Amino acid sequence: EFEALARRMHAAGSGAAFVTVGAGQVENAVDGRARPFDPAAGFLGELASSAVAVFPYQQGYSVTMSAAAIDAIAAGLRLLATPLPCFAALQDAFGADQVQLAQTVDDMAAVLSAPGYFDEPADARGTRMARIAASEFGQASIQAAFRQWLDAAGAQGSNRG
Repeated sequence: EFEALARRMHAAGSGAAFVTVGAGQVENAVDGRARPFDPAAGFLGELASSAVAVFPYQQGYSVTMSAAAIDAIAAGLRLLATPLPCFAALQDAFGADQVQLAQTVDDMAAVLSAPGYFDEPADARGTRMARIAASEFGQASIQAAFRQWLDAAGAQGSNRG
């Protein structure tokens, strides 16, 4: 689905590069050319060099979460996705300014083709990342919740003896 959208946007004259990032490489979704990750950047650095993460899935992710979507959010990217349950939940959690839902691939193509879509203020990504850090999904909150979970598990374990 992603490759078809990439080829469609390329044929329509979009100047955007559509790439997949994973398995140690960055691959052009239009022509299939791939290059290894920049060793200094690694996975998250390569991902963060993108402007938006696009998830045109029409099925799947009904009871699971996309790890790729979580990685994209962690890198401060905007997401453009279909309204599958996991992406709708991400929009509820992070807001429509970070996770935009489009009903169909045609709707995604229209969003991606809209004048100015890729233009955003220089501090927009930093603002999104700061908002996440201060939220219940930020590292400090996750660490505190994990500590509570470990403490509760330890208390239950000590009551077994």
